[in-house]
Amino acid sequence: MSTSVLKVYPSVGKAMLSVAVHKVKSTSRVSLALLLLLVSLAQIKAQERAVFADSTTLSCPPWQGTLAKFSLTPQGVALHDLSPKRTNNNATLLHTPTLSGIHTWRGEISFHFAITSANTFVVLIAPLSAPRQENEYTTCRYAYLSGEKTGSIGLFEGDFSLGKSGELVHKNKNRDKPIITSNANDAIRFTSSNLHHLAWHITYSGTGGWQLYLKKSLQPQQKFVYIGCNSTSLPPQDYAQGTFSGIALRYSLKNAQHFTLHRLLYFQKPLAANETPSNPTESIFASFDFTPQSIRLITHSLVNIEGADFDLQPSCGTLTPGIKGKTITLDLETPFKSGNYSLFVRGIKTLDGTLAPSERIDFEISLPSDSIGLGRPDEEHLPQGHLLLSEVLPHPTAHAAEFVEVYNPTTHPIDIRDYALAVRSEGRRSKLYPLMVEENHLIQPNEYRAITPWKRGLANYYHCSIDSLSEVEKLPALPNREGQIVLYSLRDSVVVEEMFYGPKIASRGEMSEGVSLERILFSRPALAPDNWHVARPEQGNATPGRPNSVRVECDLPIEEREGETLTPEQIAALTLYALQDPANNATLTLYTLRGYRSAVVGRSVTQAWCRALLRRELTQLYTLPPHTPYIVSIELTTARHSKRYSFVVAP
Repeated sequence: MSTSVLKVYPSVGKAMLSVAVHKVKSTSRVSLALLLLLVSLAQIKAQERAVFADSTTLSCPPWQGTLAKFSLTPQGVALHDLSPKRTNNNATLLHTPTLSGIHTWRGEISFHFAITSANTFVVLIAPLSAPRQENEYTTCRYAYLSGEKTGSIGLFEGDFSLGKSGELVHKNKNRDKPIITSNANDAIRFTSSNLHHLAWHITYSGTGGWQLYLKKSLQPQQKFVYIGCNSTSLPPQDYAQGTFSGIALRYSLKNAQHFTLHRLLYFQKPLAANETPSNPTESIFASFDFTPQSIRLITHSLVNIEGADFDLQPSCGTLTPGIKGKTITLDLETPFKSGNYSLFVRGIKTLDGTLAPSERIDFEISLPSDSIGLGRPDEEHLPQGHLLLSEVLPHPTAHAAEFVEVYNPTTHPIDIRDYALAVRSEGRRSKLYPLMVEENHLIQPNEYRAITPWKRGLANYYHCSIDSLSEVEKLPALPNREGQIVLYSLRDSVVVEEMFYGPKIASRGEMSEGVSLERILFSRPALAPDNWHVARPEQGNATPGRPNSVRVECDLPIEEREGETLTPEQIAALTLYALQDPANNATLTLYTLRGYRSAVVGRSVTQAWCRALLRRELTQLYTLPPHTPYIVSIELTTARHSKRYSFVVAP
């Protein structure tokens, strides 16, 4: 039986952190073939999901029971008993939800048998009492959903304990009590051996008590059928150690592979039967990756790690935490060895003092050897003395036009016809729009030049010299609200600069119709979000073809604002830009998806690799088999700091 994993997605994530190899799109989206398992202490209004997916394996904890009798399929976790007896077979799959104050339970199953005493199921919904010890077993009273001999489904209360072999033991059956049954509803019966589907929606409130809804379909558009309510039964208790939620089955030989659990859902607020729950609160972590001697956690927003606890098991010695912007780095005292690791994170706070949920990240490292493969150097260089992006107006008024301004920082004229503009969306660059101007095509040293499809309208509206404008037939379409602009050298076939604009830089002033975004310092990368600011109102809200109105440092240094997740292309462009200074250095390290270090190359090869990435001319690298995805880790060292950027490339 192939091993597969159950992923538990608490509602602190976008509910699901995907572990898949994507084409080059974003920084640290994939973490060295990890299996991420986030187990959170979620906040109010959160939800918890047990969703089953391929490429995972049942693990204990958090799952307990007869795990060997289950396997995973794309549809869910399936009963897969390979050595069943003729009758009286039992299988159990249980876990302990981490949420407290749960008031809504949902689930979906499929089965291919008639419900009888020999073939039935029990779904543990919630504990109704504190667990107690009885003859070396932990016993608890539960609300449970089960099929009856008549083929109907009901909600009951009864005593259960977990046996030594992992099976669920139903104790003191004579003390069971019905909470709500569907006997009176013939539409919810399962008396044939056909393929059946069952979905349930159970809620509890202090005023209305228990309510049960069922449907014989897995389709979201199919409405639940109201079964009944009961306000006199015991209320649910929080899950504690030794209490569970999950499935227990009894089945005969021919039905040993005729059951699938699709999902279990838990919500802290009472939901209406056909209400679609709101998206769960995001995890504080956007992504996770590691190098042989460090771990990097990228957060969605700025956080405070003072007083936070980071615990790695098994230990690699002392963990030294540090934070810059939204990047938390944990340096290890000793390097990783091959094996499975768990990182426990507790005590992180948002800037408003809110305590973030605790999280656990499980991952695997495989280091078959520590050999280093060296590539051949490439002496290509980013063009020295190129144009720089200076100002952009993506949302013009009806009386003006879009423009992109460039600046010549060199001591010699530059021909604008050697350049092109493009935009980038989700990591993909649009077609190039060459800057083919018919006149005034040379940009003199220290000159600003605005490129627009309508220079007369631009000159009249912003009262600028028409000689400081260059008119082109067409610019790439610039989204009004958020976009990324690419400046491309046609002569050198390389992206020389990129910048992005949008809500992420709202603190630099509010972008609106007719208001441009200006670069603050040309000595800092165009990719730095805090290196841009809206033009000053007293300067007419834009300065096409003349010096920018904003030319001072912003209120926060770049180290405190960096941390936005950059695309691999942005990282490559940033690296090439930094390496124009001979004092700066960069090292590129390749890893296989299982963490095996495959190659380490120096400055010149790193430059060549970044240019190839920006040209989309990457071929399979020297040390890896053809068409093999790999991890790229670039360490960029400047006089100010040393930073590491990692991402996955799929040739």
